Amino acid sequence: MKTKIQTEQRSDLYFNKWQYSIAIYQHRIGDIRGLNRAATLERIEFRKLSKFIGNSYSPDIVTNILATLEFFKGEQAPFKLTLSSNWAYVYSNDIDFISRFESQCPYAQVRFVKQAEVSEPRDVVMLKDTKYAYRTYFKSRWVEDHELVALDNFFTAQNEDNIKPCGSFKKFLKSNVMYRSHWLADHYFVDHNDPGYPLMINLLLTKSIRKTLPIVQRINN
Repeated sequence: MKTKIQTEQRSDLYFNKWQYSIAIYQHRIGDIRGLNRAATLERIEFRKLSKFIGNSYSPDIVTNILATLEFFKGEQAPFKLTLSSNWAYVYSNDIDFISRFESQCPYAQVRFVKQAEVSEPRDVVMLKDTKYAYRTYFKSRWVEDHELVALDNFFTAQNEDNIKPCGSFKKFLKSNVMYRSHWLADHYFVDHNDPGYPLMINLLLTKSIRKTLPIVQRINN
């Protein structure tokens, strides 16, 4: 295995089930969502028509996307896969998954591997430095263009002293509306102070909130 494993102190396993969290960067890896070859090819052909990203789908890029798709389809060990444009986050209990991926998909970059060390109180978020009181996580679901625009307008109007989206969610808010629908991933979150924010977000995007946890400052480490 090429990538060094980082230990992360947590209150529970990733998604209460997985010991390892693996971040992978590969151009347009998000196109494999659903792990269906026909759907992936249809998605690629549609995006090739885009004047913004269409030229980036070289033959090698498409070949690599399909090779990664086949890797995940053939993987025997259980895993959870979340996708966001050029990023994949894999959750697994099999440490050898990492070596298999690095060997079979050398064109992709494993940016980090984290191992959960359950050593903190449950149902809280422990942070060394924070000015927020709560962290709210989203549920996975498709978001239509008009819903994305409404969300973006809402967060643009907010003061980041009161509520702050994580980096990946902030990027999601600026997704190109020509895609018509957009995947809201369940690792996206916002930090905020007012406990009423989850209700306001749910009014804009129904059934979109997974959980809200209090943020507690870590005194040590």
